Amino acid sequence: MPGRDPHARARATHGALRQLGDPDPPFPPRPDAQMIKLTDTTACSSLPTPEQLRALGTFGLRSVLNLLDPRETCFDAKEPACVPAEDSVQYLHAPLLSLQDRDDLRAAVAAVLAAPKPILVHCDTGVRAGLVALMAAAVETESAADVTPQLITDWGKDMGLELKPHSLVAASVVHELAAAVAATTTTKQPSPGAPATLQGRPCPCGDGA
Repeated sequence: MPGRDPHARARATHGALRQLGDPDPPFPPRPDAQMIKLTDTTACSSLPTPEQLRALGTFGLRSVLNLLDPRETCFDAKEPACVPAEDSVQYLHAPLLSLQDRDDLRAAVAAVLAAPKPILVHCDTGVRAGLVALMAAAVETESAADVTPQLITDWGKDMGLELKPHSLVAASVVHELAAAVAATTTTKQPSPGAPATLQGRPCPCGDGA
């Protein structure tokens, strides 16, 4: 018949078969996530496999932060059960559906700063995790106030990540959190021999730390 989609039946059949299939089939197996160590205390990755999650304790990690939102198809509600509590690894969750959501981005970075270290931050592709981990590392440097969108972009390139579309809001949140940390540390009475300001660390990657 004129105007009838000749591929409609094929698409409907394909959709029905997908609904019958296992959402997490054993074949093909999910590839291992590539983990990138940014600092001595912070690493990031794409979506780790259950086997990788169970091995976190053997890597010396003390926490893992999942940035996936429950509305995402790759979100696995069973993930916390894969984290080895017997190895004192703490599971944390800070949903970050969009890197343009300033409030959620701030909450995710704050979660990294407050978490037991070392920590692994993960999402699905590694972009969100990479940016959040970079921002947390930047907040803890003495030069956090000098972080610019261009620096965020350059650090992302060093990691193979395209962060330019998110660099403006990221730099702004880094400044905001760094100011809050500085205000907290200067109002506290320092212990003997301890500096009143945050100890700085080198830039997580690239030059111009």
